[in-house]
Amino acid sequence: MDVGNSSRRERGCAGVARANSRTLGKIQPGLKPQDFIDNLVKRAGILESAGDEGYAFRHKSFREFLAAGQLAEEVQRTPDRAQILVNNFNEGRWHETLLFALGLHKPVIFTDFMSRFLPHENNEGGFPVLLGQRVFAIRSSWTRSTFALKAARTNSL
Repeated sequence: MDVGNSSRRERGCAGVARANSRTLGKIQPGLKPQDFIDNLVKRAGILESAGDEGYAFRHKSFREFLAAGQLAEEVQRTPDRAQILVNNFNEGRWHETLLFALGLHKPVIFTDFMSRFLPHENNEGGFPVLLGQRVFAIRSSWTRSTFALKAARTNSL
């Protein structure tokens, strides 16, 4: 690695450090951003060095989950952003991100997604397996919550 590349990497890390120093201060006062990054690389193993570009997640699931969270927040602010999930519904590399996004408890974007997905050509007139998995998970969660609520009411009588 030459000096120019090292300098570029340090500038990238410095940018990450500046962007996250306030958040890290809330988590643990006095925590230095570079110490946090070093922990994620050396101890937790969540990140790995990506050469001159900085760092990358070791497993794509981290990236997919964080992308889903970011998209869900954007959809909550601007519901039309759900269209990106609809447009990429049949793209294999989007499946996990889509499941994560639709499965988040907060923000909930299922209705915004479905209102755009049902009339869309990606729906193919059927009920795709991927969507079926998500609906089943939502129904199961709702059933467990309803059962717990009924049990709580019965026990309080």
